[in-house]
Amino acid sequence: MRGVALCWDRIRIVDLGLLTNATLARAGYAALGQVLEAERPDVIGTHSGWSEYSHIYELPWFQDHYAPLLAKRTLLWVRRDRLLALSAARPEALSQRPLGELPAGTLYAGGPIDTAFREARRGEALVVLRTQ
Repeated sequence: MRGVALCWDRIRIVDLGLLTNATLARAGYAALGQVLEAERPDVIGTHSGWSEYSHIYELPWFQDHYAPLLAKRTLLWVRRDRLLALSAARPEALSQRPLGELPAGTLYAGGPIDTAFREARRGEALVVLRTQ
């Protein structure tokens, strides 16, 4: 979670370590699809073991509602409606490139399961957040 929960009280955290959500703590990853649909997190950061243990890439809700975003060499999954809103409000802040063109050393992109999921969605665009 990298301290996000400590900095912003308006950000909802769904922790794939099963620590911050009572439903996930009790039911485990079997409830993840239900929790994502109910909580509708704006951003998901997942990688390696967390992606594998949770089976997040197999969840229809995740596949239908999240798109890849590269922000400062970190691969995140952002709700599609949030990306559309950002694009409408600040089109200059975003660009696109093929999902297969991640810079070397991108965080949250290196695990075999993460690579396999991206390869399966190779035709999808990667949204890049332009930073100064």
